[in-house]
Amino acid sequence: MDIDLSAAPRPFVLLDGVSAVGDEALRAWRQLRQAPFWHIWEAAAQCAALHQRHRCGFERHAFLLGMARTPAAAAWGLPEGHVLDGRLELLARLTQQGDGAALYALEATYTSAADGDCRRAGWEVRIGLCAYDGRFRADRLRERYEELFRCLCRGGTV
Repeated sequence: MDIDLSAAPRPFVLLDGVSAVGDEALRAWRQLRQAPFWHIWEAAAQCAALHQRHRCGFERHAFLLGMARTPAAAAWGLPEGHVLDGRLELLARLTQQGDGAALYALEATYTSAADGDCRRAGWEVRIGLCAYDGRFRADRLRERYEELFRCLCRGGTV
C-alpha cells in the first residue's frame, strides 16, 4: 500500500482528545473526516507514544519502533482506498516496559458516521525511548509535548 503524506494534517497530530490516562494505559479519540485508512495506524502510534511521554514526565523522547499484526482496511470489511468518516476510539495498554522500549496492546474501535457500523481491531505497538540530545532537542520537544498532552486532556484539538 502506498501512503500519500501530501494531505497529512498540519500540525501532524492525529488525536483530538485524551479521555483517560493512568500508569498502565491511555485512552484517546479522533474524529475522522475524509481520512485515509493509514490515519488509524498513525493515531495508534501517537496514542502509545504520548502515554510513554506522560509516564516519564516528558523527560525523554518517545518514538515508534514498529507495529505487529496491524489490521488492513479489508480486515475491517472496508474496500481498499476507503475514506474514513466517523469516530476512532483508541486504548493503548502497556504490556511490557523496559528502559529503552515499551510494548503496547492497542485496541481500536471505528464507528462509521454514515451507517453507525462499529469495527474493532487489536494489534501491537512498540515505542522506543531515548534521552533528549542534539537531534531530539529538549528545548523544542519537551514543552511541545507537555502542551499537547494538556490540550488533549482538556478534549481540545491542537
